[in-house]
Parts: sequence; structure tokens; C-alpha cells
Amino acid sequence: MWVAGIDAFRSAPWTGLGFSGFKEFLHHRIEAGLTHPDLETIGFKHLHCEIITTAAKLGLLGLLALATLWVGGVGWFLAGAKENESNGMIFRVMGLITFTAMITYSLTDSMFGMTLHAMVYTLFLGISAGGLRHAEINPESRSDTV
Repeated sequence: MWVAGIDAFRSAPWTGLGFSGFKEFLHHRIEAGLTHPDLETIGFKHLHCEIITTAAKLGLLGLLALATLWVGGVGWFLAGAKENESNGMIFRVMGLITFTAMITYSLTDSMFGMTLHAMVYTLFLGISAGGLRHAEINPESRSDTV
């Protein structure tokens, strides 16, 4: 799986092959005997690595967007943590744990390629970001005592 994804990335590094282009690329690899036919038969829509899947389908531009999401998200939850404000800290930690789990999980599966994973990720990020934002604009509330 990963070899096919890396080869796809090499063939179109800037923009990737796109979603349908990657499916066609994979079909040609299977016909040439370079990839196991079960990969197409089972119908995987991702390569069990978010980074390789993004590189193959969306190229460097997609990787840049993915890195921006991860680095920007982690940075947003870390911002203000040095100020020793306990108010909202639980939401910062929750957000950081969510990003850490997502990034780690993305090394062996797809976070965005499966609806359930994306929904759970979005739910936890929404709770974390909403709680943190509430704590920032209402400093008198004690959100760290949840």
C-alpha cells in the first residue's frame, strides 16, 4: 500500500493524482503485477497512513494543508498555556490530546478517509475549542474544575 502511494506521489509531487486519478493509477499497478490485487478488490480508499494518502492524492499542496492543520491546531491549544492560567487548562489539554491521538493514529490509518473517525475528531476538537474559547472570554468561570 505504502509503496504504491509513494510511487503515486513521485509521479505527481506538486498536486498529487487526485482521488479518481489515484484509483486509476492503482488499477494500472495491479494490472502490471506491481501491487497485490486485493488492494483494489477490498476497496480501500486510503493507504493506512494519512501522510502517504495525502501525498499520493493531493501532493505537496495537500501535505502543506495537513501540516498547517496539525501545527496550527497544536499551536492554538499551546498558546497561552505558559501564562499559568488554570482557567481553561483542561480544554487545552483535551485539545492537545485530541491532536496527539489524531496525528499518531494517522501514521497507521486514515483520519479523514473514514467518516466515523472524522466525526469523532471533530466532536472532540469542537468541545475542546469551544470550552477554551468560553474560558478565554469568561475568565470568571472556573472551567478547570470539570
